[in-house]
Order: sequence, then structure tokens, then C-alpha cells
Amino acid sequence: NHEERIVLNPSPAAKEILDNRQDIIFVSAHLGNWEISAIAVARAGIDIAGVYQRVLNPYVERAVYQSRLPYYRAGLFEKGHRAVIALKSSLKNGYAIALMADLRDVRGQSVLFFGQPAPSTLFPALLARHSGSPLIGVRTVRTGASRFRVDLVEIPVTRTEDKDHDVETITVSIQNQIGRA
Repeated sequence: NHEERIVLNPSPAAKEILDNRQDIIFVSAHLGNWEISAIAVARAGIDIAGVYQRVLNPYVERAVYQSRLPYYRAGLFEKGHRAVIALKSSLKNGYAIALMADLRDVRGQSVLFFGQPAPSTLFPALLARHSGSPLIGVRTVRTGASRFRVDLVEIPVTRTEDKDHDVETITVSIQNQIGRA
């Protein structure tokens, strides 16, 4: 039974956001059982949209897509320009989105990631700053045999006159949160 095996564990600040907003940007990393987080968030009644990388084998692609789709009730979009437009639209329409923030992006900002400089995606920070949507870091922790705790923590979104500095600050905060995992 999912209800007993997966526990949503928001910090007080994240709980307040969950109680008062739907247009949330959830960020996570490809660590451990990261896909469990979508189950926990969907079970909490939050409709999320997500992005996925297409698998080359069409049979595997269909199976993976179909297994993820029930938890992304606001849409599951293939990585690319159309996904960016769909995610922005999802937020505008009051839906949450889920993004992986540990993606290497050679056009991104080099920030410390697990203590090493790494070219990091700026997209979650840009989207959070531009949209005004709150940013929540997600981490899934195995607590026993087929048992998980999904931790949620607010990541501050700075908005000053210096957009580039704000985006860098937010990206550093995201990567620091991932590094705490």
C-alpha cells in the first residue's frame, strides 16, 4: 500500500506553501529513488507537470512513459523547446511543475555541486524568478524495505534589480540543497 510506504515530509515553510499555492516548482536530482517523489506529491493532491528524456527503444519508451504518466496529471512533456513553453503555461494556469536540477548545462552557470565546480542548469532559477512561483527542493530517502520519506524544503527565490546575480544565487541554493542529500 503506497499510503504506508511513502511519507511526505515537508518542512514548516514547505507545508505553508503546499497549503496555499498550486503553482509550485519542485526541484530534485537523479539520486536514489527520485521518481518516488512524484507519487508522493500526486498523492498529496497536487497536479504536476514534468519533463522526460525520450528513451530510444520504442517498447521501453512506451512502458516508461505509461508508468510515469499517472503521477503527472498536469502533463508529461518530452524534453525540448515545446516542454519549456508547456511548463511556463502550466505554472500560469496554476499547476505545479517538477524539474531535475542536477543537469549538466555547458551554457549554464558553473557552481559548486558536491564540492566541485560544475556547469549547472539555470532553468529552475530563471523560471522561479520570472514566474513568482515558490521553489521547493525534494529529496527521497529510503527508510526501510520498500519504504520512503519524501523531504520537501523551501528554496528562497531572490528578486532584486540584478537578475543575473539572483539567478546565480538561486542556482547555488538549489545545488547546495541537492548536496545535502
